[in-house]
Amino acid sequence: MVSSTMEQYLLEPDSVFQWIWATQVPSNIKAFVWRAMLGRLQTRDNLLRRQILRDVDDAKCAFCRLEVETCSHLLFTCSESMAIWYECFAWLGVSIAQVADPRIHLLQFPVIGISKSQKLAETAIWMATVWSIWCVRNRVIFSGGGAR
Repeated sequence: MVSSTMEQYLLEPDSVFQWIWATQVPSNIKAFVWRAMLGRLQTRDNLLRRQILRDVDDAKCAFCRLEVETCSHLLFTCSESMAIWYECFAWLGVSIAQVADPRIHLLQFPVIGISKSQKLAETAIWMATVWSIWCVRNRVIFSGGGAR
């Protein structure tokens, strides 16, 4: 069952962006999430498409090395990312369907809370989680750090 809040945000594309910008997180994280929603992250599939990367093997996910790194794969469906999300869900005490679409994934979080402040806090948790996954990904690629 979809709540009326979620229906509103699904039907009004700009609403999700208003929600992002209303959340109390640093502006660089808001910009990152905004770019993720638009599919504008410098993921390896985007670099391959623009011919910055030439070999499809170079476009594999930095965590699992099994699939081409897309925004959805990296942040939501990679086994490493999914483990993080399951821990986050457990910490929040909820069970949520794991979806690959950033917009729908985000919209699951604000419907957990009852008040607007709870919903904004949960959105901040979501934003911090995707930002952290991105930062670990960059550490793996640029510093040779491990995914865990």
